[in-house]
Amino acid sequence: MPSRSKLIVALLVLAFLASIGLPAGANATLAFNSNAFDPEVWISKNDDGTEATYVGRGLVAQVSPDGKLLAYEHGTRPPAGS
Repeated sequence: MPSRSKLIVALLVLAFLASIGLPAGANATLAFNSNAFDPEVWISKNDDGTEATYVGRGLVAQVSPDGKLLAYEHGTRPPAGS
């Protein structure tokens, strides 16, 4: 059975890795947000944004230089009235 300190370190490492998330596959040259009040992430293989594909809700979308990965901030919407 692992010692308590090793278990705590392992749990902290797992929590950290879960908090940073993993980048999504992109195969794109452009990532952009739409709708400032309810931000959505879109990607496109075309530099002009045509034929864009919806990814999900989020902000600050960035495509890796090789176009294979997408990183963006995502989360839940705050409760109504807050």
